Amino acid sequence: MTATEEDVLNVVRLVVEEDRRRDNRAAQARVLPPPTMPMQVAREFLGEHHTFEDGTPTVRFWRGGWWWWRTSHWQEVEECAMRSALYQFTENATYETDKETKPWAPNRHRIGDLIEALSAITLLPTNTDQPRWLDDRTTGSIVATTNGLLDVEQRQLYPHTPHYFDQTSVPFDYDPNAPEPERWLNFLGELWRDEPEAIDVLGEWFGYVISGRLDLHKILLMVGPTRGGKGIIARILGALIGRENVAGPTLNSLGGETRRVAPSSTISKPGHHPHRHVMITAVGLRRGRPNLPSGWSSTGCDDTHPNAPRRRQSEPPTSRRNKRLNHRHELLRPTRCAIAHPRAHCDPSHTPPESNKSP
Repeated sequence: MTATEEDVLNVVRLVVEEDRRRDNRAAQARVLPPPTMPMQVAREFLGEHHTFEDGTPTVRFWRGGWWWWRTSHWQEVEECAMRSALYQFTENATYETDKETKPWAPNRHRIGDLIEALSAITLLPTNTDQPRWLDDRTTGSIVATTNGLLDVEQRQLYPHTPHYFDQTSVPFDYDPNAPEPERWLNFLGELWRDEPEAIDVLGEWFGYVISGRLDLHKILLMVGPTRGGKGIIARILGALIGRENVAGPTLNSLGGETRRVAPSSTISKPGHHPHRHVMITAVGLRRGRPNLPSGWSSTGCDDTHPNAPRRRQSEPPTSRRNKRLNHRHELLRPTRCAIAHPRAHCDPSHTPPESNKSP
């Protein structure tokens, strides 16, 4: 380590120590209401640490979980994180009695009363869905960027505010003067030279994912050979929405009950808030229709493609599977797209269209 690096580290240590001493002095000077008044203490905590400039709370209790505002989005935190913040807030505080000043002395019982009072103050109704404006204002579809909240329809950029309740955001600024992505458009043009409608569909899908919507109950299924462009498309979309909004469950894992899917996946947990992550499922097939999980159907261009193998209805399933395996080394058609309908996992009131039949 050079002398310059040591000097930098020493300066950093001094700054950290000074900040710690300042926080300790502030905590020692903090006088709170007595522990028998947890509602007043909770309001003191909100006013000092979790209140926006217009008085809006930046912490919410919603559907059994705690949510903190992170400027561009809301993020769920564990209850132990909230307890830790309350312990630190009351650790060195005092309260006044008629005769003397006593330490607040947080313990499990007092913090439990305090966290219950805080949840009562910051509670959001369970019928509140994301995304939503908590002040009931009306706008178009909103995409949260690092420099504001973009109304996609009006191309208007609003400042960040905790009034917009959503947990998705993109990790880049909105630039109305950004140039066209020439390399990306050239890549798509090489991938689908004779199918410009496929480029349009992919663009619509990117917009749907970035918007954070889930109301269409669809998953894009990309079908094609190895090194056919599927991985590049998935990585580009992942970079656009941020790695924290991406999950990668296997295709087979989506065929069972919803509760079997990992919590970080795209499917909502029963009785809990919906995850705002929407994924692309990239599948490299040998030939023919995709092997979708039980309870799923597909619509698109798979069996209608001129290169798709013809099947006889009298042929048993085992024979058809063996024939597909025998074509493992053949040259496959370019990457194609289909829309998968997770009938067993989406809104029960949603009825997907009938799947295409093989000729």
